[in-house]
Amino acid sequence: MNMYDEYVQKLQEEWNALPVFYAIAMDESGLTRKLQEVLVKRGLNASQINEVCSLGDGCFCLKGDVALLKEYSERNRNKLADAMQEPGFAYQAFYAELVNNEFCFTEDESDALDALKLTSTEVEDNPMLKRSLAKAKKKIAGSRSIPEMV
Repeated sequence: MNMYDEYVQKLQEEWNALPVFYAIAMDESGLTRKLQEVLVKRGLNASQINEVCSLGDGCFCLKGDVALLKEYSERNRNKLADAMQEPGFAYQAFYAELVNNEFCFTEDESDALDALKLTSTEVEDNPMLKRSLAKAKKKIAGSRSIPEMV
């Protein structure tokens, strides 16, 4: 497993340990019912629904846990930024995210940069990041094979 894959796996393990929960429904009353069910499953009282905070995309936490989640997010944003200063990690990260975001079909790197919390200007202004991205794109371009028409 490469450095970036290890980073992503560790990040996922940390996320899985956080006090978040998921609920999706078609309407407000259905969502309220689902959230109450989740609260009860977590050993809380269903009437504590006013303590629930939406994180978006069907992800919720208790309002008292928001600071913990902000700390997690900030800590990992800094870890990624620090790790991206190492050429091997940067190359592996660019390659993985370009593949994950179907660069081979779209030739659009913007989603990969978003996943790595980078802007195109930041990459352009950093020679090492620029080289690492170019190397990853070259590897992807080299792995494409288009069958010849007979």
